[in-house]
Amino acid sequence: WQNNYGDWTFDTRRFPDPKAMVDELHSLGFKVMLWVVPYVASCGLKFISQIREDLNPSGNASKIFLRNEKGEPSIQEWWSGYSAMLDFTNPVDCEFLESQLRALMEEYGVDGFKFDGGSRTSYHPKRFVNGTPRDFHGGKYSPLKQNQAWLAFGSRFAYHEYKDTFKGGGKPTVQRLMDRGHRWEVDGINTIIPNSLVQGILGYPFICPDMIGGGEWSYNVKPGFHIDEELFIRMAQASVFFPMMQFSWAPWRVLSEESWKIVARFGRMHAEVAPEIIEIIKESAVTGEPVLRFMEYQFPGNGYEKVLDQYMVGDDILVCPIVTKGTFEKDVIIPEGEWVDELGNKFTKGIHRIPTPIERLPYFRKVK
Repeated sequence: WQNNYGDWTFDTRRFPDPKAMVDELHSLGFKVMLWVVPYVASCGLKFISQIREDLNPSGNASKIFLRNEKGEPSIQEWWSGYSAMLDFTNPVDCEFLESQLRALMEEYGVDGFKFDGGSRTSYHPKRFVNGTPRDFHGGKYSPLKQNQAWLAFGSRFAYHEYKDTFKGGGKPTVQRLMDRGHRWEVDGINTIIPNSLVQGILGYPFICPDMIGGGEWSYNVKPGFHIDEELFIRMAQASVFFPMMQFSWAPWRVLSEESWKIVARFGRMHAEVAPEIIEIIKESAVTGEPVLRFMEYQFPGNGYEKVLDQYMVGDDILVCPIVTKGTFEKDVIIPEGEWVDELGNKFTKGIHRIPTPIERLPYFRKVK
């Protein structure tokens, strides 16, 4: 949406009337969030110097940006070239970026921001990782502290999202999984449930899975890549009972009409169960318990610790997504109590083989 990284204004070639766009999205019931990173693209130090002098609202231009041992803005390589980096352990840098983002909220009605790119230690000045430069905040710099400061900065905004945070457990922030591949195995759909369950017990309950379809874009540019519609549908199903759902591609653009209708139905299902999920989230904010839970967490001592393809949502909802290709029957493990599936069938404790056609997401509610 930007002209360039570090230019916190809309690219009017792509968005000729941003205010009208945001107003229309609001009228349709959406909240609008923009993707931002802590990098400022450079065309050389002169460009960086101009930003320091012209845009820093406090007048403390000389203090902005991470610095090298000479006290100059450090230009670092990241996934989109070379840029200067804002220093969120420095109140001046926080003041600077907050002023840019608040201006977008006031002028265009933007509701919040996705904060990306603040996690990888490899993007930080390598000579500072193990060293202690004389002029750099008394030698207190570390990439991990920058990561924590980036997380703290974004929590100033009611609508936000993060990924790849360090020691972010127990914070009131939405933190999603790192990018998943458009694949069944390795780093694909098979990792969504186990990784999210671990995230919950580590103290990150406000979970968003990666984008449906997979957010790891590097797979999408390889020769011979094609979208697996079965995989896309199963990723959507796996995400229905998460606190959030996201899409990497607009389903109606990349799927057949039949597949798109299936995905749309599960998007509507997410909206239908949202009030229940929100109540569980409110409880989690008080107790610290995960929103999504291992079966062994909820029913300890039953040998469920290796069950990684189904999960509990709160105390009474059991979700059993399909995460393997061509699986149209599934053995589901029902814990103690009496349960009813989404079709009205009753179940008691044990292993039950059930049909799982492509249009079905099996889930169960505890009734006793």
